[in-house]
Amino acid sequence: MNKLIKELNISNLNKIKQAILQDKIIGFPTETVYGIGAGIYSENALNKIFEIKNREKTKSFIVHISRPEDVYKVAKDVPEIFYKIYEKFFPGPLTVILYKKDGLAKNISSNDKIAIRMPDSKKTLELIDFLDSPIVGTSANFSNEKPYTNALDVLNAFENKLEFVVDGGESQVKIPSTIIDITDSDFKIIRQGVIKKEEILQII
Repeated sequence: MNKLIKELNISNLNKIKQAILQDKIIGFPTETVYGIGAGIYSENALNKIFEIKNREKTKSFIVHISRPEDVYKVAKDVPEIFYKIYEKFFPGPLTVILYKKDGLAKNISSNDKIAIRMPDSKKTLELIDFLDSPIVGTSANFSNEKPYTNALDVLNAFENKLEFVVDGGESQVKIPSTIIDITDSDFKIIRQGVIKKEEILQII
């Protein structure tokens, strides 16, 4: 079976959808680095990712969305400022932390919050649209090692651990996304990445 998906035709999209429904793990492109991920309800798949990456169970995943209404599938009590951030920075290398909606895989995060972003990758956005559901993901790397930025490296590194890897070409930014927490009125920078605090302050 060819695990490297270069074209997102209906046949390949259905193959990926079935894999996700069966708790399989996929690789996917973003503008920063490649990710590995699964469905938002699949605790089994997320546990596999923890094992594959030798990742600490206290670390949270990032939920990847393709449109603004997707946020309500995974978050609650969404503040108005989210929509200003969305208009300015999505799709792009910014991750926003909100309060987590009930009913998702419990191991998406270790607390009552959830990290959300919209990657600037045409193929990943197309895939999420087709699934009609966000994808939970984390960077395609082993813990404390540099993330991979092309599909073939992801496939070679994780060998038989992934069902498919979507090939979106080389990641362009190659720096992780900035992460901000907007659950309080004073937003917090959790991780500094491509987008600077000063850029965010201009719209808040």
